[in-house]
Amino acid sequence: MSDSGLIKRSVKAIRNSVSFKLLVTGFLVLVLLIPTVMVQDLIRERQGRKSGAVEEIAQKWGAAQTIAGPMLTIPFRRAFTRPDNTRGYETRYAHFLPKTLDIEGTLKPEIRYRGIYKAVLYSGKLALSSRFMRPDFANLDIDEKDVFWDRAFLALGVSDMTGIREPITVASGNTRFAMNPGIETQDVLASGVSARGRNPRQA
Repeated sequence: MSDSGLIKRSVKAIRNSVSFKLLVTGFLVLVLLIPTVMVQDLIRERQGRKSGAVEEIAQKWGAAQTIAGPMLTIPFRRAFTRPDNTRGYETRYAHFLPKTLDIEGTLKPEIRYRGIYKAVLYSGKLALSSRFMRPDFANLDIDEKDVFWDRAFLALGVSDMTGIREPITVASGNTRFAMNPGIETQDVLASGVSARGRNPRQA
C-alpha cells in the first residue's frame, strides 16, 4: 500500500473517531459562546449605566421614604449612684404613641429622564391626625417632679430628609407651628423632625 493510501486511511480514521468529533464540537461551542459573552457584557454595561442614572435621579429627588410616628417624647431626670457612692442625675426620655391615628394622603407618579434612561418617581402629600392621652408617669415609676414638662416635644420619623419639599407643620387646637429638622434623642427614631408645643400636662 502506498504512503498516500495510508495517509487517507489515517485521516478517515481520525474523522470517524469519537475524540475528534468531541473536539470539533467543543471548538464550535467555544466559537458560538464568544458573541453570547459579548452580548452579556453589553447587557451588564447597560444595566450598570441605568442603575447609575436612576441613583443620580434619586439622590436629587430623594430615596424611598419611611414615615414613623408621630410620637410624644418627654425628658425626665433619673438618679444614679456613682462608683464613689455620690449621687448623680442623668436625663432620660419617655416616649408615648397616640391613642388614635388617621392618615390620609395622595401619591403622584412622575417620570424623570437621564439620557436614554428613565425613572419613575413618586411625590406624595400626607395628613396625619392623632390624639394623645395625658402621659401617666406613675405606671413608669417616675416621680412627676422629675419630669421636664417644658421640654416635651412631638417627633415624626422621616428616613430621608432630602425628599421633603415643603415645611412640615403641626396644628394643635387653634395653634399651628412648624416642625424643625432633627430629634433630640435617637432612642426610637433615627432621623426626622420635631417641635415643642403645648404643655402635655395641660392637655
